Amino acid sequence: EGLGGEFVGNNEYGGFTPYFDSLIDEGLYWENFVSTTGRTFGVLPSILGSLPFGEQGFLEQQKIPSHITLPSILKANGYTTSFYSGDKSSFDKKINFLEFNNIDEVIDEDKFEEGYTKTAEDERGFSWGYPDEEIFRKTLSVLKTKEGPRLDIIMTISNHEPFTFPNKNNYLTKVDSILNVKKLGTVLNEEIKTHSEIFASLLYTDNAIKNFITEYKKRPDYENTIFVITGDHRLIPMVQKDRLCRFHVPFLIYSPLLNKAEKFKSVSSHFDVTPSLLALLMNKYNFIKLDNVPWISSGLDTAKQFRNIHKIPLMRYKGNINDYIYEDYLYSDGSLYKINENFGILKVIERELENTIVDSLKMFKKLNNYTTTKNKIFPVNDNIYMNPGVEFSEEELKIIKEITKGLNSDQTFILARDKAFKKEYKNAQLLCDYILNENPNHADARTLKGRVLAWGGKFKESEKIEKVKIRKFLI
Repeated sequence: EGLGGEFVGNNEYGGFTPYFDSLIDEGLYWENFVSTTGRTFGVLPSILGSLPFGEQGFLEQQKIPSHITLPSILKANGYTTSFYSGDKSSFDKKINFLEFNNIDEVIDEDKFEEGYTKTAEDERGFSWGYPDEEIFRKTLSVLKTKEGPRLDIIMTISNHEPFTFPNKNNYLTKVDSILNVKKLGTVLNEEIKTHSEIFASLLYTDNAIKNFITEYKKRPDYENTIFVITGDHRLIPMVQKDRLCRFHVPFLIYSPLLNKAEKFKSVSSHFDVTPSLLALLMNKYNFIKLDNVPWISSGLDTAKQFRNIHKIPLMRYKGNINDYIYEDYLYSDGSLYKINENFGILKVIERELENTIVDSLKMFKKLNNYTTTKNKIFPVNDNIYMNPGVEFSEEELKIIKEITKGLNSDQTFILARDKAFKKEYKNAQLLCDYILNENPNHADARTLKGRVLAWGGKFKESEKIEKVKIRKFLI
């Protein structure tokens, strides 16, 4: 969460992620890497599926189009797939995306038992859930039960306002110690002091990653593990130096399997992660081959010199595709900027080139709209990877709309339960399916659906629901 490129290595605000910086010297590191969205809402579809945005973000679509992803393809090839976070997986509809892609296990805020400490609430009574150290500790405990090939996706959260995390005062003291050693200029020194909570949170998360990998190294499967670390976007509260830095994030691949470390100045993005990882696995192992792939981009560029071979659309916030990287230029809100090899930008006027870039962006927007609204990302009939929600007929949608008007999920559940008790099983199941389409984590709705099916004599379907419930909510 919030890990921007400026905050690592020798960059302007560097020095507060010492462990991550040490991994740079041991791994494959892309210096000029970009997130595809300015907020977290786009990180899973982009990194795991190289997917278009839709109108408001891929996960905000009323009906998710047929697609394939790294998790769904790995699962079809015998991998166990898991997602770990300390907040609620329903936030930004992450759970809907994960369920669609047949994720085996989701560990979120509701799956932490006693012995784990939640982030303290702020003065408004708000908490993001469990802090990063607890997320990694929970992950390690779950991994003790895992065997065979795995994909584990871990999303941290502590580097986010209100920047509340354990032992905060100790990390604030460390910030002061680092500033005393670094001897920065007055302006930069004061800026860091003003935002000391942010830099303390960076130290906290960096230490959590260090503890996690240190413990993971004790496992026998460490020697066969690939770690991929990136930021979802550059954190928001600090003033951004330009229009590009919000998207500038680090990207690192670290593994004991690597023959040597390398650094790349070429530009790549979150869109390129899944295409490259799957190409690697499919070329080296006995994977189900994909004759055609729907990726937005072609894969990570491993050129060591500064260049950009990709066309990278960027959604700064939901509903806004006004930023576009084309060759070594950034087009943003109607202005053109030249990108230099240090990933800074300078406003320029080159009308002919600007027209070319504008046309290219328009073409992407048309493609983005067509593929998402017309369900043209990946053929439904060829998709053995997805777990779509229940499809409703027009008549069923009419019934749902009439009886759920003004009701939230919990109120709709109470209505479904009342109908079940009155033996109106068809409408009770319809409402349960409606709830689960919107919120697959609604345990009560899933339980009620299983019971309704059993009460209606559909015992095999009920048993299937119960098995899913046990896997998702009780294990």
